[in-house]
Amino acid sequence: MPERTTPSLWWQLTPAQRAMLRRLHAEGPLPMPDHSEMRTVRSLVRRGLLRTRDRGRDRASEPGCWFLTARAARLVQQAEGAAGTVWEEALS
Repeated sequence: MPERTTPSLWWQLTPAQRAMLRRLHAEGPLPMPDHSEMRTVRSLVRRGLLRTRDRGRDRASEPGCWFLTARAARLVQQAEGAAGTVWEEALS
C-alpha cells in the first residue's frame, strides 16, 4: 500500500473545518459566514488557513470576505488527491 501524502495537519482539523475548506476551494471566497460558522472561520484564521481581503484588492473583482491561503489550497488539493488514490485502490 502506498504511503499517504496528506499532511498530518489535515487530520488534525475537525470535520467542520475540513468541510469549510473544501467548500471554499470549490465555490471560491466566502461572502459572509453564518453566525454558526464564525467559530470555524476564526479557528481556521488562527491556523493560517483563511485570510481576509487584502487592502489593495478591488471588491468588484474579488467578491467575498474570507479567502483560502495558498497553504490551505495546497492542503485541500493534497487531501483530495490522497482520498482519490485510496478510493481507486479500494475499487480495484
